[in-house]
Amino acid sequence: MPVTALAPSLTSRGIPIKKKIDALTRHNVTAIIEIGADLLAVQADLAHHGDGTFQRFVKDAVGVSTKTAYNYMNLAGFLKDRVKITQSFDPAAVYLLTADAAPEAAEAEAVQRAEAGERITPKVAKEIIKRHSEPKVDEPEAEAPPDPDAWLEPLAEPYGTAVTAINLMLRVLGKLAGDEATGMYLKDGWSGIQVQLLDVKRIISQLAPYAEHKDCGGKGCKGCRKTGYLTKFGWGTLPTEQRE
Repeated sequence: MPVTALAPSLTSRGIPIKKKIDALTRHNVTAIIEIGADLLAVQADLAHHGDGTFQRFVKDAVGVSTKTAYNYMNLAGFLKDRVKITQSFDPAAVYLLTADAAPEAAEAEAVQRAEAGERITPKVAKEIIKRHSEPKVDEPEAEAPPDPDAWLEPLAEPYGTAVTAINLMLRVLGKLAGDEATGMYLKDGWSGIQVQLLDVKRIISQLAPYAEHKDCGGKGCKGCRKTGYLTKFGWGTLPTEQRE
């Protein structure tokens, strides 16, 4: 399919942004925030297009890669309401913390440490992300379902498989959305897709068989809709004393 040229009015919007980038020094966080905010404004105006227009605007009118543009935009979103700690972050550190693969807990810790006066460099950001990405050891799950519920495992397995598949989709689509070659087809709608997948994942997790229904001993009754078990959502609504 032929690529439609950018409208002159759109090309002209890229000129001042390009000038700011050309004058940018590596560690000028304030300037990057301004550039990111400019790009976010253009993206918002083009969100209804859904045809990669924004990616072409970034490449043709602004003269940077899609990855660079989204780095600027992520940094602007991350620091726009954190004026007091803006200068505590190296831009490259923010790019790491706002990447799709970075845990939210890592972002929270970085902000807390910056507020305490620490300089957040890329090295510090990588250490924080690594620590929050590592599996936790010897930490019991809060309010774990009572044992024995081994008979529920085969019933819960399809739900776990679905959640695993959604996690894989999120990772793969996130990479494709950030790729310069494929991002133009996904990036404009990626946020909406991500929200929907996360919502489906949450619903599936809440509906999975979680604990035997103690009122009927797993035999099935009206209270558990004759399944013999409670979902995670249903179990979570029980009074604390009934979860033991």
